[in-house]
Amino acid sequence: MGHRFLYARDRASPGPNLPPPRVLGVDDWAFRKGHRYGTILYDLETHQPVDMLADRTAESLTLWLKAHPGVEIISRDRASAYSEGAREGAPDAIQVADRFHLLKNLGDALERLLNRKRSILKAVGIKKDQAAVEAGLSLPWNNGAVEGSVNRLKMIKRQMYGRAGFALLRRRVLEPT
Repeated sequence: MGHRFLYARDRASPGPNLPPPRVLGVDDWAFRKGHRYGTILYDLETHQPVDMLADRTAESLTLWLKAHPGVEIISRDRASAYSEGAREGAPDAIQVADRFHLLKNLGDALERLLNRKRSILKAVGIKKDQAAVEAGLSLPWNNGAVEGSVNRLKMIKRQMYGRAGFALLRRRVLEPT
């Protein structure tokens, strides 16, 4: 079978029909860095990718969450699109800011603070996302496994040499490991 046949077959595939995870990890990945991004959704309890979205917008995440009710905890980076999508799509879910991104943001803020001598809370913008920040520091959930899945996604994407589109890439990433 040629890659064109597989691409056509996968494009018609609806994707896995799994129950929604209780604890969902959300992160972005690059089709082409700096140009186009998608979103990977990851079950943090089973350590398996659940789905992929073709973009990284609040609307896409909102629609996915509304179509898959039952998510109780969402671990995410601090991107406003993911914050808004989680808030709109699963308003009762606890949002957890990912520790990696918190520490990176905090380091960046500290650097800016030292350079500009301004308030660290202003530099990081933590007040706006305070509940997710506190949950990220106190709950056991984080996006470490999702970041690992993004690395696997990048490896698969490189192996495909850009020959296939999103549908085939999605099928390969969502295959059980």
